[in-house]
Amino acid sequence: MHYHWLKTLKSPHLWVVVFLFVVGVILHYPQQILATDSASLFSFLGLSRHAVERIFLLLPLGYAGFFIGTRAGLISLAIATAIMLPRVFLISQYFADALFETIGVIVIGSLVLLWIYYDRKRKEQEQQILTTLEESNKQLQSYSKALEINHRRLKETQAQVIQAEKLTSLGQLAASIAHEINNPLSGTLVYTQLLARKVERGEADNEVTLDYLSKMESELVRSTKLVQNLLNFARQSTPEFQSVNMNTVVNHALDLVSHSVEEQDIRVFNELEPSLPEITADPSQIQQVCLSLIINAVQAMPRGGRLTLRTYVHNSKIKLEVQDTGIGIPPENIGKLFTPFFSTKADVKGVGLGLAVAYGIIHRHKGRIEAQSKVGEGSTFTVTIPLQTGSLEKDS
Repeated sequence: MHYHWLKTLKSPHLWVVVFLFVVGVILHYPQQILATDSASLFSFLGLSRHAVERIFLLLPLGYAGFFIGTRAGLISLAIATAIMLPRVFLISQYFADALFETIGVIVIGSLVLLWIYYDRKRKEQEQQILTTLEESNKQLQSYSKALEINHRRLKETQAQVIQAEKLTSLGQLAASIAHEINNPLSGTLVYTQLLARKVERGEADNEVTLDYLSKMESELVRSTKLVQNLLNFARQSTPEFQSVNMNTVVNHALDLVSHSVEEQDIRVFNELEPSLPEITADPSQIQQVCLSLIINAVQAMPRGGRLTLRTYVHNSKIKLEVQDTGIGIPPENIGKLFTPFFSTKADVKGVGLGLAVAYGIIHRHKGRIEAQSKVGEGSTFTVTIPLQTGSLEKDS
């Protein structure tokens, strides 16, 4: 409190107010202070000298209210009133006019202080709103950065889950792939031994040699293609959106499980539309979806059956249907199929992420994946991806 008064006394605005009051007192009581009297400078306006002097006292109270505060303005109004009243009641020869002018100055001064008070309140409210907006903006920027960090972490986690599901699928395919590669290599070895014997005996004419070499090349190309396809699928790569032919991706996925298909006496019906337009997608991720659906279909037909792969265009969208004639899915499990860690295959190794990962991949491609099934008749999984996918890489 003491410090506040010291600070007020050091303010130049206080001394301006004091100076204006001193001038006002001198002008209002010239005969009593200066022993002189003079006509009003504003007599041409019809105002008496004392009226102008009273109006002049509005200056210090207005200045105090504007630069120091409303309380200082009220104190200045009280001082101005105290200055004017003695002349009204003790000196003025025109009591009624003097009293009217004094009341007018008090009313005008009060209105001025009231306007200053509400104007200051309005500015304080505006400043408070501005401060609140700035704080909210800082919080929003902080939330935005946190959201960006969480989004980046989520993408990293999604990539890890996708890779983990790839490794799970590779584990399921390992024995099948080994057998698939072993067959052409064994055939190549047999042809190599036969050709070597014919060369030793001098029985290898050009026609026989070329025939054996052609068969060996065919088997090796098949093995190389299978290994390359497997490596491309297993590789952990950054999502890259490009023009993709769905039929090519489906065939690559089918190659990886061809031995399991043959071993379980499953007949494959390829109903892939030849003139299928390309889509903008990540080929590795779409292949993972196709492989997951085909593996599920194969595992649903342990005693054989019919696997139908169908692609077509409908309403400017590419549709892929993977249909099996397996054991089917109970109605109560249809809604849980795309839930992480949910699996109906107790005898198959896995963690129940295949369809959940597939759902996430198709969702990032602005598409959808649906399932229809009847117990004992089979299931159909339908993948829908729009032809005009836009800038998927930025959205993903």
